This record gives sequence, structure tokens and C-alpha cells, in this order.
Amino acid sequence: MLRSLVGSEMCIRDRYQRRVREVWRAMSLEAELIEFEQSRADLHWHLGANMETWVKQFDSGQDQALGLLLAKHLKIIGQHEFRQVLRKMHQWLLAQPGVELDKVVFSSFAYGKSGALVQYYYRTSNWLHYCQNIPFNSIGDPKSADGHPKRQHMPDPDTLVVLDDFVGEGSEAMNYFQLCKKELQRYKRVFYMTVVGFEHGIQNIQDLHPEVTVKAHYVERKLFDPCNSTFTEPVKLQLQGFLNKYQHRVYPDADMDPDTPYRKPGVAHAFGYHAGESMIGFFYNTQSNTLPIFWSVYKGWTPIFQRFDSYNRPEKHCHDRTEKHCHDRNIQDNSYGAVMHRQGIAQRQHHLLKLGMLLGSKINQVRCLCDSFIELDTNKDGVIDQQEFEAALGCVDCLTVHEREWLLEAYGNGTGSLEYTEFAAMVADFQKEALAQEHKDQHKRQRTR
Repeated sequence: MLRSLVGSEMCIRDRYQRRVREVWRAMSLEAELIEFEQSRADLHWHLGANMETWVKQFDSGQDQALGLLLAKHLKIIGQHEFRQVLRKMHQWLLAQPGVELDKVVFSSFAYGKSGALVQYYYRTSNWLHYCQNIPFNSIGDPKSADGHPKRQHMPDPDTLVVLDDFVGEGSEAMNYFQLCKKELQRYKRVFYMTVVGFEHGIQNIQDLHPEVTVKAHYVERKLFDPCNSTFTEPVKLQLQGFLNKYQHRVYPDADMDPDTPYRKPGVAHAFGYHAGESMIGFFYNTQSNTLPIFWSVYKGWTPIFQRFDSYNRPEKHCHDRTEKHCHDRNIQDNSYGAVMHRQGIAQRQHHLLKLGMLLGSKINQVRCLCDSFIELDTNKDGVIDQQEFEAALGCVDCLTVHEREWLLEAYGNGTGSLEYTEFAAMVADFQKEALAQEHKDQHKRQRTR
């Protein structure tokens, strides 16, 4: 009997101590989250994301601590630092033997990708003339880039500088340089200058294209490289297991990177695209080489950093399967386009509900609807124009200018005025939204009981 009582008391004491440890761990995690968000104001947060939401997606307190540990070591290059780096890169370029600035042209690999943004920031940070920048398809004949008159009077360039922000495996750079080997021969010197470059990627480019001088301002190693001293070996093993555990939820190869003519199978990895193991991001985007737990939106995963993918959608069958999965399991799509769409719908609901409150509760009767339209149409021309809409709904605590413009544009077919049928459609939409809002409020009240 005594042994049973002692055992029971010990169990109670153990449960109490375990609960105390959990409370302290939660308080410590919360304090770390607050400190992290305050210290990382430079991050390009995903729309609507915050650290608490992101961390709580992990299954246990230990996993949450590991996720936060990785987030603390993520390096985000802000705009000010970015410009400073580009100025230092320019200083390095001018110090190279034989380089004369008026005989240098600058380019980047592809339209609409980050290289073009780097090219713009490089020019404005170093006060260079626009004509010294050319598209990559004009490197064979720089003077034919466009019709700017100054371009025709510039001296023939003998130095080509290709600008970029990030080199991982180096495959993109190697492919482009291979395509234009003939055009590169017209230059005495070719430089490939990038803000961040990984050692193995830089070496790959230099081995295949010895005629190109590669310069990276920040030379990085993969996170789990034996020579990378960010974490000790036991911690690296722990982090690798943690990332592998969540790969199926953030970056599975079968769905995210299907086998296509332009993408090899097996490039999606728990450590990033091509197992990049990158811990680098920029103020304007996050690379796919970076750990996917930070940027993935796969099947409802909420990221903390925004990634704008160069290849907008995967294969159609893969996208359809993902959409169906989200719909069947009521999973929220957290991609940029889906978030913007939800914000647009929310804005529309807000405007319509506000309009309905102003028009009155008896608007569902046809007679009242006709009377309301006639009352708003003060000049009796059969349409409600912008001034009449403003006179009726633009008073204090009513619809703002932005809301009135939005409603007129949305329901007036771009004419800036409403006919009766358009007015009736707007009111009908309001009734639907009001009913949906009523059901939502009722559900919320039932949950709080």
C-alpha cells in the first residue's frame, strides 16, 4: 500500500515537473520569437506570415527550437548592404589590369530575372551611363542593342562584365557561356561578377570556361559541408534529420520538380534545389537553393519568406493534383497569387457589406430596391453616376473615395456609372455576402461557447 502511494505521488510529481518544463520551454520560445522578429526587420516576409505561425507548424518543441535555430543563422542581404557590395565589386573591377571604364559593357543572363535587377542596381550605385548596359543577346554587337544615339559614338568595348546575384551549382552560367562562346571571343577580358557564390559552383564555371574570370563578393560553403563551422558535427546531424523529416511537407521531388525536358528529376531536396544547403536570401527574393522550410507554399505550408519562382507553375497534372488535394483536405494555398486573390475577395466583401449597411435592412424587397435606385438617381437619367454615388454614400463614416471608385468600376463595366440591372447585381452580391457573414459569426459564437 505504502509503495503504491509513493509510486502514485512520484508519477504526479513527474507530470507536474514535465508540465513546468513545457511551460518554461514555451515561454523561452516565445521570448526568442519576439527577439528574432525585432532583430530581423530587414527580412522580406511572406504576405501575412509571422514567426509564431511558422514555428507552430513543426510537430514538437524540439523541432520548433531547431527551426528557430536555423532561422537565426539565415543571412538576408538588405538593400543598403546590397548597394554597398555592388560598389565594392566595382572598385575591384577598376583595379584589374587593362580595364578602362569607357570600354566596359555590362550585361546579365535573362530578361525578367534577378540578374537584370542586379544590373540596374549596379548602374545606379556606381553612377554609370545607361548605354554601358546591354542585353545578353547583344554581346556580339553592343552598338546594336538599341537606337540610343550615344551608343553609336562610344568606343568599341574590350571588356564584358556579366552581373548576377547568386551562384549555386553554376549550371545556369555554364549553359549561357557555352551558348555564346563565339561572341565572347571579341572581348579581351570577360568577368562574371556575382554578389554570392558557392565554392563548388565557382570552381565548376572556371573549370569549364577558363576564359571567364569569376568574382564573388561573398564566397559561401554549403551548410553541412565539413569545412563549414556554423554548427558542430553533432548539431549538423540533428538538423539533417530534422529537415529530412519535413521534406514530404515542404519540397517533395515527385510533385515540386517533375521530370521535364528542361529540368532533371531528383533536383528537389530537403536541403533545397539541387541540395543547395544555402542560408542566403535577398531583400527582393529567396533562392530555391535556400532551405525550403523557409519559402515553400506546398499543400498549405506557411512560409516566412517570400519566393517568386522564375518558372511560375509546375506541370499541369501536378498542379491539378495539388489543387485537388488542397480542396479535399481544406488546406489553404499560401502561394503569392492565392494570398493576393484572397485579399481581393476580402476587400470586395468589406465594400459590399459596408454598402449594404448604408442602403438599409429592407433592401431585399423588390419595391424597396426600385425605390432606393430612384432615390439615388437624383437627376432621373436612369443611371447612378459618380457624383450621385458620392452624394448618397460619401458622407462621414460612409464609403471612402477608394471604396466608391472600386464599386463603380467593378459593377459599372468601366463606365463609371450604374444602370438599374448593375445596381441590382451589386445589391444581390451584398445579400450573399451578408448571409455568409451571418453564418460565419454564428459559427464563431458556437465555438466560443
